[in-house]
Formats: sequence, C-alpha cells, structure tokens
Amino acid sequence: MRPVYFLYLLPFILFLHLFISTVVGSSVFLNINTWITFAIWAIFIYLAYRYKKSIYLLGPIAIFIVNELLYIHFNIDGLDGPARTKLYYDITTTYFIKNSCGNTNLTEGIYLKDLNDSRSLMTLEEAKQLDPEQANVNKYRKFFIYANIAPSEYKGLRVLDMGCGNGDFMKYCNSLGMKTSGMAISNQQVEALKKQGLDVYLGDYRELQPQFIGKYDIITYWGSLEHITQSYPCSKSGEIKADKVIKQMFSHLKKYFRPDSTYKLVFTTTIHMNKQLCKNTSHAYILERAYGGWYFYESANETVADKAQQVGFRKLKNEDFTYHYFLATKIDPSHFGNPGEPNLYNISAILFGLLINPSLFFMSLYTLRGEWMWQFDNQFHFDENCNSCTFVTDRSKRPTTLLWSLNKLDE
Repeated sequence: MRPVYFLYLLPFILFLHLFISTVVGSSVFLNINTWITFAIWAIFIYLAYRYKKSIYLLGPIAIFIVNELLYIHFNIDGLDGPARTKLYYDITTTYFIKNSCGNTNLTEGIYLKDLNDSRSLMTLEEAKQLDPEQANVNKYRKFFIYANIAPSEYKGLRVLDMGCGNGDFMKYCNSLGMKTSGMAISNQQVEALKKQGLDVYLGDYRELQPQFIGKYDIITYWGSLEHITQSYPCSKSGEIKADKVIKQMFSHLKKYFRPDSTYKLVFTTTIHMNKQLCKNTSHAYILERAYGGWYFYESANETVADKAQQVGFRKLKNEDFTYHYFLATKIDPSHFGNPGEPNLYNISAILFGLLINPSLFFMSLYTLRGEWMWQFDNQFHFDENCNSCTFVTDRSKRPTTLLWSLNKLDE
C-alpha cells in the first residue's frame, strides 16, 4: 500500500491558502504565481504518493532554487513578473486602507522649511515635529511649485495619475477643482478607490490605453515607474528591456494629452540605482524579488528624464529628493518602509511562503532585513524603530537616489 501521509500535505497547503486569504483577502489566492506554485506542489505530492518516495517532496524546493539561479545568472524567471508587483500592492493596500493600519502614503513626504526653496531642508528633529500626513500634502503642494503652475491655473486642469496607489494625489487635485483620473495594476487598489468615488482604471501603464487619448494636461508617476519591467538588478538584459519598454510607454503618453493643452507635462518621482553598488548584492536582489521592478541608473543619459528626452520630451528638471524619502520612513513608524518585527505573519511567510507563493517569502525577508532603508545608507536594518537607519549624502556611496523629473512634450 502507498503511504497516504504524502497526501496530507495537500490539504495543509489548502489550509494555508485559506488562512492567508482571511488575513489579506483573496489577492494571494488569485495571483498567477500562486496557481503556478500550487500546481507544482500538487504534481510532486502525487509523484511521492504514486512512487512511494518522499524524496519527490523536495522537487518544488529544487525547482525554486533552480529558478532563482537562472534569474541571478541569466535573468530568466519561470514566475510572472507583473504578478509579483500586483501582489505587493494588493497586500499593502489591504494593510494600509482596508485594515486602516498606518499612513496611506506609499512614496515620500516633503520636509522643507520653505516649499519655495528646495535647499531649506529640515533637520531630523524638525521633521519629527511635522505630521506625516502634512508632509504628504506638502509633497503635492511642492509639485505645483516645482512645475511652476499657479493656483489660478488649477481649475480646469485635467490630470492623469499613472500607478495611482492609494489615491492621495487624486484626492488632493480634486479638492482644488481639477479633474483627475488614475490607473493601477492592483485589483485591491482599484476596488478601494472606486468605492471612494474616484475615476480609476485597472490596467498596465506600459500598454496603450485608448480611454485616455486626448484628455489630459499633466501626467504623473508618483513612484510607479520602478515597476516598468521586472529584471535582475543591473543586468544587461534588464537594461535593454527597460530601455525599450519606457520609450514605448512615453510614445503612448504623447497621445493622452489634450491637443490644445499648453502644458503637456510628464512628472515622475523615481528611485534610481547607483550602478556601482547594485551588482552582486543580496540587498538589491531581495528588494527586487519582493516588489517586482527595475531601477534605472542615476548616471548621465540613463535617468528616466533622459529616456523621455530621447523620444521627444524636453527635460525641464531632474533633481535629487532622496532625503525626503528617507525622512518619510525614519520619523513615521507607520510608513511602509520601516523594518518589521518578527510576528506571526512574517514568520509564517518565511516558513510557508514557498508552499503558497515565493513572493511572500521574499516580502518577509525584505521586511525583516529592512531592505527598504538599505537604499539610503547601504546597511542592514533589523530594528523595528529604525534607530539604526541613517542617510548618506554622498550619491557615489548611496545605493539609490530619488529623482523628481519634469519633462514637456516638444511639438
């Protein structure tokens, strides 16, 4: 008789799916990579039962290891890249909006004493006196100053926010009389924002979106272009792929502007990688496997603003705002970037993530090792309160740089 206990693993995996779905909704179960993982486990559980050899239960683990080696050395991934990004935002949306846990801001705040002077940086102690929600509002106020758009021009502006996150920028613009639309890759985000009455669409900003053609004055990407593609950090194949995709995307944007608009602006806030620090590091690798994306380089002619310029968008501004991203996490325990404490969810994802979806495994490593804050000082961060988190001002020694870029369509 074949040992039946091999088959017990299958209902255990199903139980884990039900548990995760209870915690973060159905997004994990509906993810493509979850289905792929479940199919692989089902096949090897059957083989273990069929041939009475428990060694087959190591098959999925072996496949996972081989897949990661292929990804590291050849940038080949058997799992779906966009599905990793989608899962990341589905889970964060559930956490920050549906469960009302912490600041809904998924990007930086602005910590300036004078919004008209980008050099008037607050000290850490001064920044702690500013409410994080106000820092988020300051970010949007600063954008209109940065773009040289006066309050008298606000009404009637049509704004498209690509990768609209939790909808904070859309709500701010609407409150000033503008008309906004947004798009997100996450079903959870779109569902939550539609319930709030926002004009938001589910879709991929890399693809041409016919519903947007000829409608907007300004197009924004608040931290969303880091997901332009999914590739191993600093790989040559990733460079080629990202270059092709972003130029195609900017070509689509030309069609979204109102023909008679005098603005035709594209604004991006995008983290760029220090090319000298991202190779052969576990930090960049785990960071990418958790959030699913690609960082352009901060080098000359390789930034997002440079890419836009190469397809007909004149570069107006391209400035370093990294310190503000660092402060957003450093002073706010509820900000998504803080290192996480070992808890039931993180430990469960480490132990059982490979049974459900490998992205859960990497997300927990990313959280527990403080990978987000590694970007600002090239160090591990295991303390939940981020006391060890520091900021390196020298861009040549800092892993990443956040660039605010403004480009205008040349006609």
